[in-house]
Amino acid sequence: MSLQPRILIVDDEPLIHRFLRAALEAAGYEPLRAETGAEGLREMARAAPAAVVLDLGRPDMDGKAVLTKARESYQEPILVLSARDKETEKIEALDLGANDYVEKPFGVGELLARLRASLRQRSNAARPPPPVVRAGEVVIDFPAGWSPGGACRCGFPRANTTCSPSSPRTPARCCSTRSCSPPSGGRRTCTTPST
Repeated sequence: MSLQPRILIVDDEPLIHRFLRAALEAAGYEPLRAETGAEGLREMARAAPAAVVLDLGRPDMDGKAVLTKARESYQEPILVLSARDKETEKIEALDLGANDYVEKPFGVGELLARLRASLRQRSNAARPPPPVVRAGEVVIDFPAGWSPGGACRCGFPRANTTCSPSSPRTPARCCSTRSCSPPSGGRRTCTTPST
């Protein structure tokens, strides 16, 4: 099994397949091939590619129909590669679930950059947020809902909540901004800590 990300090319032009195969392999991807929309949909389900490059001009079904059907179960990036250059076509494809749209004729460098960007966005979206955030002396543990420097419960994520930094002599305190007094000495002081 290959460790290279698989990229499915759904296009009926042999020249495009040859050209993209060479470019994708040189960039460290494993290209997969489908010539019809039906074949492309089967390959998305079978091979689970990291991304799809889809030509809208399909011999068996319109590429927008392929895109609509694919989005019922396939959540990875789909880049449309098409000679259709009307703005309405681009908008419709993007609204149907395409992550990007590249017009033919195209530059391989731009296509690869857009592919990398789509894969990066997908990777970042899949990454969970950090459970603990540190900002200077303030440490916030979101799953536990508290700042470990003190014994306050902040009820995160709640709007309008602030925490004062802790020190060896003063534990961190959290309060709603509605119950905070104006800053004195650069720090807000809580009249009533949140529980």
